[in-house]
Amino acid sequence: ALCLMTLALMREAGVLPNSYHCLPAMQCLVKNGADDEAIYVFDTLQKDAGGPVAFDPIIYNTALQACANKGDWTKADALLGDMSLKDVEPEVRTFRLAIQALQKGSGPNWRILGLWRQYLWHAIKRVFLVPP
Repeated sequence: ALCLMTLALMREAGVLPNSYHCLPAMQCLVKNGADDEAIYVFDTLQKDAGGPVAFDPIIYNTALQACANKGDWTKADALLGDMSLKDVEPEVRTFRLAIQALQKGSGPNWRILGLWRQYLWHAIKRVFLVPP
């Protein structure tokens, strides 16, 4: 894919891609069904990011969308744990995508139920407890 070649050329030129470069590449890859490549870009970004790295819910949600498409519930679960470690606040969509990955990948029911509980608590908190 052209976006992967662009990231590779950046590295060859001595410019390490950051999240501002990788997010559009990941979104393009996921949109075109290249889920493994999107996860590869995310993992590479985490490993050797250059410049400001904005690990926000959008970039995680893009990686989670790739996991949901593939049914890779173990990677989705790892991404949720990583979000927690980096203090990245999940969105409602974050939980939906993780639940989709678990369901499609036949993840354990106890984990699906746990995510539903987190999803509902997050939704309730946003609606009733967080001032606008």
